[in-house]
Amino acid sequence: PVSPGAPGAPVSTVTLGSSGDVIGAVTSSTVSPMLGGIAAGLAMMRYGKHQPGTKVLVPAEGQWVAANLGSLPT
Repeated sequence: PVSPGAPGAPVSTVTLGSSGDVIGAVTSSTVSPMLGGIAAGLAMMRYGKHQPGTKVLVPAEGQWVAANLGSLPT
């Protein structure tokens, strides 16, 4: 297993909003000036749990924040 803080370790977990099951990991995040200053992130998701619009919870600044999975920009 990869230890937290090790190179290549996931930044944080992504949980399915309705069940609390871990379905992925945020690998990077930032505030996007191109999207009006909203927080945006990239995550590795379990296959079958990656559909755009899926409601998830991600940890941010010590609390769980609701988010929606989106599509990759083209």
